[in-house]
Amino acid sequence: MSRDYADLIAALNEQGARYLLVGAFAVAFHSRPRFTKNLDIWVEPTAENARRVCRALLAFGAPARLVEAINLATKGEALQIGVAPARIDLLTDVEPLDFSACWERRAKGVFLDQSASYLGVEDLLICKRFANRPKDRLDVRMLEKARLKTDSQDRRTKTRERKT
Repeated sequence: MSRDYADLIAALNEQGARYLLVGAFAVAFHSRPRFTKNLDIWVEPTAENARRVCRALLAFGAPARLVEAINLATKGEALQIGVAPARIDLLTDVEPLDFSACWERRAKGVFLDQSASYLGVEDLLICKRFANRPKDRLDVRMLEKARLKTDSQDRRTKTRERKT
């Protein structure tokens, strides 16, 4: 896994940017890892957050001309940094989801050695079903299987707690 990924997450955290890890790394967080060629980061498309993300990108070492050319405050924009298999994709829109609602339901975790915000499992399932590519259908199966396993473990824990 690219060290650049952790460095960018650290820069986003330092600037207080609002972002959610989506795509294969979110699937891995909620279920199990699978191969991917990039890190997908969904950033909140507001003027204030765009400024934070741009400061983070500059601190990360992205070329100023690249940062100045993108409008991260507008939905539907995307910025690709690097090349596969270590590419970073910054997205301002993930259909059919709303960033603010997803932010409230986000899952907090760790990415490499950095704290990170992930798209919640229910929102990830909605996103994957909407995209409906072959790899998305596989992701849905993995996520549902992991969710069933977690639900089963939660029920067993609650049963044990009631017995004590």
